[in-house]
Amino acid sequence: EDFVGLLLWETKVWNYSRETQESLRIGIADAALGQFVRYEVEVSDAFNRRVWIDFSLKPLTDEKGNVILLIAEGRDISDRKRAETEILKNLEKERELNQLKSSFISMVSHEFRNPLTTIGVYAEMLQNYSNNFTEENKNKFCDRIQNAIDRMVELLDEILLLSKNEAGKLQYQPAPLNLEEFCRELVENFQITNSQHEIRFSSHGECKSVEMDEVLLQHIFTNLLSNAVKYSPEGGNIWLDLNCDRGWGTFRVIDQGIGIPLPDQQHLFESFRRGSNVDAIQGTGLGLAIVKNCVDLHQGKIQIESEVNMGTIVTVTLPLTQPIRIDPEIKF
Repeated sequence: EDFVGLLLWETKVWNYSRETQESLRIGIADAALGQFVRYEVEVSDAFNRRVWIDFSLKPLTDEKGNVILLIAEGRDISDRKRAETEILKNLEKERELNQLKSSFISMVSHEFRNPLTTIGVYAEMLQNYSNNFTEENKNKFCDRIQNAIDRMVELLDEILLLSKNEAGKLQYQPAPLNLEEFCRELVENFQITNSQHEIRFSSHGECKSVEMDEVLLQHIFTNLLSNAVKYSPEGGNIWLDLNCDRGWGTFRVIDQGIGIPLPDQQHLFESFRRGSNVDAIQGTGLGLAIVKNCVDLHQGKIQIESEVNMGTIVTVTLPLTQPIRIDPEIKF
């Protein structure tokens, strides 16, 4: 009864999309002219499930060559189509992995070359021309060598941390913490090593007794403050604002730096991705990826608002106590 009085392409099996209906209508018209028609199409089965079929129409003709009958055949190829989809997904993942490897090699080559060159140049000058330099100059050269070494160690730490997280070895380990004191000390240490910027800290609410992972917090706010310093002009102000309320800590890192172009903002947390306006400012493109991973381990959220040449506001919201983690194996 569902089929009586209906054209074939109007029946329930075919009418879930106009494209499917139109392809069948055209196929029947072509077959009626004597053409063999075959194509793959997605239709609905008797249980309203979408399945793929290999569909064909074979015309039978009389002795005069007139088409008198169409033989329709359909084979379920859903399993094959699913396998093809899975293969394409795996190929795309492999392509992304190869692209990631290429980006990694390019980044490491570039980021290591600069400090290694610095070390080589100043080491050679000290070795071959030491007698020509004053003690003040020698100390300056040694400082630059040490800075280059520190930069390489920092780069290696970022790579190892990201690798550790991807291997599932970076764990959330909360412990009692004076959050206000932690943030204050962090800002003070940054201020000591970055005297060209004014770094300010403010705290609101009861933030002295929490249960959080200090190591993950260190990764989060060291990276965010480093970015704020790196991409801000000399003399620019930077703020770390902390507000504790109703079991949540809201952190805001605010700068007056170069900002992030809008097209780049959708890729902020991807490894090795950097803003198109960073020019010659050194960086790996790993910092925000690390921050996002650490925020996720805390079961928190991160939001970034930015405008070019105006600055950036990074808002991180984290639970102040250990979140309840439900074991997926537990049955209710």
